[in-house]
Amino acid sequence: MKLSKLCAFFLFAAMLVSLLPTVAQAETPIVEYVDYDITADTTWHAGDYYICKVDNREPRVTNGATLTIESGAKIYFSTRTTATLPGTESDPKNPYSSLTVTNGTLSATSVAFTTVPDSPEETTWQDAGWNGIRAVGAGEAGTTSLSFTNCTFEYSGFNEDGTLYGVQSNGINSEVNISVTGCTFRNPNAGATAIRYNNGHNTIGSGTVSVSNSSITGYGRGVQVVQNGDDAVNTTVFKALMVEISGIEPLTS
Repeated sequence: MKLSKLCAFFLFAAMLVSLLPTVAQAETPIVEYVDYDITADTTWHAGDYYICKVDNREPRVTNGATLTIESGAKIYFSTRTTATLPGTESDPKNPYSSLTVTNGTLSATSVAFTTVPDSPEETTWQDAGWNGIRAVGAGEAGTTSLSFTNCTFEYSGFNEDGTLYGVQSNGINSEVNISVTGCTFRNPNAGATAIRYNNGHNTIGSGTVSVSNSSITGYGRGVQVVQNGDDAVNTTVFKALMVEISGIEPLTS
């Protein structure tokens, strides 16, 4: 009898302990240093993701992979590519200024794309800024797509490409699509372009630029499509609020 009661007591105690992690312990925050290419379908959950050097270049989403970035994720970039990221002194990581998608898809919802966080009362990382996200035509290898919904982009455009940049080459049958819905672009490098698509005078490729219900503030240009060839990249801009901007160039230049 005493043995039965003792066994029951230990069984109850084991069950109680098994419940403790879900009640008393919070999940460990996600901190990821992205120093690799994404070549298979990948999901980034809410957390902090630092874009880092990959063999002295930017990380790439390629090989037909889809990178899905979920709500609550923060993606950090920097042009200070020789600096060591805070907290990585024992295993140094260097940030990078851009991310490239080619023969792949990047899909993000309610995500912040910004600079590496500064220490209190400092703006070193913010002032250095970051470049942007590139969608590069991959020819017959596959479609390249960027899709952003309710995302925020800040402190970017530190090169001529723009915060979001699609590019094709003449004579190569590529498809490059950029979709932006309900997003905010703010605090860019002076004179930057928010969304730029260089069609490379292409005559056989295809692509789309769709911007809706978004706010673009402080840029030199809002949406620009250049070197448009006979394939005529379809450009749609709907309910995009452009503040303190020099112009919108949705056709050719």
